[in-house]
Amino acid sequence: MQLIDEKPRPVFLTGHSLDSPVSNWVRELDVWAVSSTKVVYQGNKDARRNAQYRMHQGDFNVLITTYEAIVRDQNVLSAVG
Repeated sequence: MQLIDEKPRPVFLTGHSLDSPVSNWVRELDVWAVSSTKVVYQGNKDARRNAQYRMHQGDFNVLITTYEAIVRDQNVLSAVG
């Protein structure tokens, strides 16, 4: 996907309040943006901590999360990008 390759900063996608739209975005990106590196920010505290590590490494260009995760962890997520 040319847009992702040219952007120096991550692209952020926010899912709805349910987890299913997050998995839908992952599936769609696997089809349409095969070369993208995704971080899924959701789940329990350990899963989010692993995602935070990847985000701080800068090893991604798409962050997929839920509205609730943004509200809950806004301090962490506001430092990304």
